[in-house]
Amino acid sequence: LHSSALIVPALLAVAAAGGVVDRLLGRVGRLARGTWIAAAVALAACALQPAGLGLLPYVEQTLRINIVSDEWQPLLTLDSWRAFPSAVLGWWLLAAATLTAGVTERRRSAARPASDAGEPQPSAPLPAPGAAELRRPVPASFPGFWASLACLYLAAGHRRMILFYFVPALWLAPRLVAAWSAASRRSRRLLAATAVAAVTVLALVELPDALARGPLRAGLYPQQATGFLAATDLDGRLFHDLGWGGYLELFRFPHQKVFADGRWLLGGPEMLRDYRAMYGRRGSREEIDGLFARWNVAVLLQSTAAFAAAPPLDAERWALAWIDPTAIVLLRRGQGFAERRRRVCAFYGAHPELAFHGRSPTWPRWPPPPTLRSTGPTGPTGPAAGGAAAIPAVLGECRAGANPP
Repeated sequence: LHSSALIVPALLAVAAAGGVVDRLLGRVGRLARGTWIAAAVALAACALQPAGLGLLPYVEQTLRINIVSDEWQPLLTLDSWRAFPSAVLGWWLLAAATLTAGVTERRRSAARPASDAGEPQPSAPLPAPGAAELRRPVPASFPGFWASLACLYLAAGHRRMILFYFVPALWLAPRLVAAWSAASRRSRRLLAATAVAAVTVLALVELPDALARGPLRAGLYPQQATGFLAATDLDGRLFHDLGWGGYLELFRFPHQKVFADGRWLLGGPEMLRDYRAMYGRRGSREEIDGLFARWNVAVLLQSTAAFAAAPPLDAERWALAWIDPTAIVLLRRGQGFAERRRRVCAFYGAHPELAFHGRSPTWPRWPPPPTLRSTGPTGPTGPAAGGAAAIPAVLGECRAGANPP
């Protein structure tokens, strides 16, 4: 039910269409059986989806919804080169190799007699012993030349799609082996030197950054806030950044239910429309609070920067439980709030060194002095911290001994 389920029938359809193009251009003889099989599988896969062919506009909407997400930005830009140099370099290497192999095969196929595309001719001379047989393009072979180009096109438009680099890599692998086997000793040295140079450049560019950032890039996911949710054992449905759904589901299921993950088709257009209104506070406070109540949201976990940039929530309906540079956690007042507040109070009672994470950021400078956070992680910085100042803190209610609302 994930939108990526469309990629297999889509690539099969591309491969089938490529086979037809090759046939019309006279690059091959008759259409291979795989062409018709690929077309049938592509149509059947789309028809079997819960949304049927409606999955196509759904995927198109996905691109527009994620327009502000880093992973959906174009790959062939200077920003992408600074952030992901190996991905950009890999794209150019794969594109050059794929185009070279595909064009070469089609030129060789066009140079052969038309009779070679059908049954072998008795008068055709046998190849000399040891001579490398010319490889002919096979229509609808999977991955195939056309499917490889389609994946490179997707990757050029969206960083996230570099995960399909394996498609052209699979197609190129036997061709590179054949080229190596048929190459002279001098050509092999040139190919080996090129490969060593590419690997060396990638290692010099990527290795220091990978060692510095660890397994996850800092700020990519709400690691500290998720640890806070686990330590307090909070329950109730989460509202969160849509890109964090899978991460939160991994660590919070079955204790908490996420608002949505990448399988947005399950939620439908109404869920996406409400999400955008709730996330960006598009509407009056009463309308937004009604949406949170409709979706039974108990805990909000949002990007700290996004929270500060959005219009403020109703301070009487929310309480601040945690804030750090990446994420902020709010508790919604309502059923079960008193128990969640008790757990948060117990957490800060057991970890007073982390208490600055539970305060509204009203310090003259943030994070607080080192004496107040000797062992804890750093707090929010800059203007993003001020967005939570209007929300009362759970920690303040703990110290005041407030009664449940």
